[in-house]
Amino acid sequence: LERVMDARLELVAQKLKSLYATGHPYDDNSPDPTVFQWLHESGFLDLQVQGMKKILQKLDIQTPGWPFVSKCFREARAFWRSQAFAMLELSVAGQSHCFAKSLESPEELDRRHFQMDALQLSQPPAFDCQVLSYILELARLKMIEIFDQNDIGQVEGTMQILLSMVPCSNSIALLLQFMAKFPKIQLRFVEIQLNTPVLSNFLSQ
Repeated sequence: LERVMDARLELVAQKLKSLYATGHPYDDNSPDPTVFQWLHESGFLDLQVQGMKKILQKLDIQTPGWPFVSKCFREARAFWRSQAFAMLELSVAGQSHCFAKSLESPEELDRRHFQMDALQLSQPPAFDCQVLSYILELARLKMIEIFDQNDIGQVEGTMQILLSMVPCSNSIALLLQFMAKFPKIQLRFVEIQLNTPVLSNFLSQ
C-alpha cells in the first residue's frame, strides 16, 4: 500500500509540474483541462499534512535550515493570535529582503488577482494561499525592482518561506509558478502549524 501511495504521489507531482511549467496558468500553453479533472479525481485535494509534505519533496522543494526557522519563530510572536501568517526571506545579489503577512479574520481575505495568482484547484481560497500569494507578489516585485526584466529569469539566489498552515493545493501551485518564473532561485519551504506544541512552547517563552 505504501508503494502504491508513493507512486500515486509521484504522478500527482508530475501532473502539477505540467500545469505550471510556463510559470503562469492563463497563457496559450495551458494544458488540457483533463489534467484538472484527473487531479480532482485522484484524491490529491484531500491530502493532509503528511501527503502534502511528500508531494513537496517530490517537487524538489527543500526545507529551510534552523537559523531561518528560529528567526521566524522569534518574529512570529506578533502574529501569534492571527488566523494564518507567512514569512519570506529572499537573498539575491548579496542582499536579503524579508516580507511577512498575517490574516486576523476571514474579512481580511484579499481577493485581488496578483501576477502570481493560482488556478483554483480548491474553493474557496484558503488562508494559507492568501498570505502566501501576498508575500510571493512582494518578492516578485522586489526582483523586478532590482533586476532588468530581460535578465530576471537568470538571477541566482535563495528564497526561504515559513507558512503557519498546511499548504493547500493552491499554495503548492503558487510555489511551482514562482519556481518556473525564477528557475535559478533555490526555493526552501516549511510549514509550522500554530497549534503545534513546539511553536506554542517557543512563543510562550
